[in-house]
Amino acid sequence: DRVSQEFSISQLPNGQFILVFQLDTMSESVAIRIGDTPVGPFSLYKTIYTCPEVVEYSAYSAVTYCAKAHPHLSKPDELLISYNVNTIGNGSFDIGDIYHPRFIKIKFGEEEILANKEERTTVIGSFNLAQNFPNPFNATTCIGYKITRQADVVLNIYDMSGRFVRNLVHTQAAPGVYQLIWDGRNADGQILPSGIYISQLKINEAGQDVIHESRKMLLVK
Repeated sequence: DRVSQEFSISQLPNGQFILVFQLDTMSESVAIRIGDTPVGPFSLYKTIYTCPEVVEYSAYSAVTYCAKAHPHLSKPDELLISYNVNTIGNGSFDIGDIYHPRFIKIKFGEEEILANKEERTTVIGSFNLAQNFPNPFNATTCIGYKITRQADVVLNIYDMSGRFVRNLVHTQAAPGVYQLIWDGRNADGQILPSGIYISQLKINEAGQDVIHESRKMLLVK
């Protein structure tokens, strides 16, 4: 559920467990979730840090990933977190000094970190956009979503600047689990360049938007 493949789970002083990860596998967002046990259930994610390298090195298609906690290196009442930086653009060897871990700290006592666990609402639990697979992908990737009530469904693709790329679904759908293949092309059928793209699921019930959910996808040529 938006948790990267590389993550860490650490016990907090109050006995709860903190899950630290990069949102959507590779993104500029470091996020956490809180649980009573190391296997969950966990709260909704909270973004605690936006990695500046994605914007700073956008010309090199920089990605940040692998956020992890290091409690054994942390000071009392703090949690040390690291993340890594990589690039997929041309000229990456010109900026070779960026390939090293970054470290950030969060306070255990901050209200937004140790607030009471949030439970998923019925609405959010009823609709889910899965992370595409494979990710990164080269030619095609599978995108799945789930709905448990009949609703108007729109699934669009955008680039990182928010520009519309392609509509994949625009229909009223019955409850079920759906999957489709995106071939990395835009609305005009043109093959897109390497980069990060966003799939966005939009649900509309009774004329009102219920939820927007997004996932980041990495296209590599």
